[in-house]
Amino acid sequence: MNWQQACQHIALGNMPFKIEINEHGDLILSPAKVRHGVLLAQLRHDGMEKKIEATCLS
Repeated sequence: MNWQQACQHIALGNMPFKIEINEHGDLILSPAKVRHGVLLAQLRHDGMEKKIEATCLS
């Protein structure tokens, strides 16, 4: 799997984990820290209010 595929995969969109892809294309999921979760929730809320489209960095 590469980043483009990961960004387009519907099931990965709302995972409460930090998602990384190693050099072999394996997904590495690690629990997000509390601060990360709070910031993510704020970004989602702000994005919904302002209707900002998210993009995937590749």
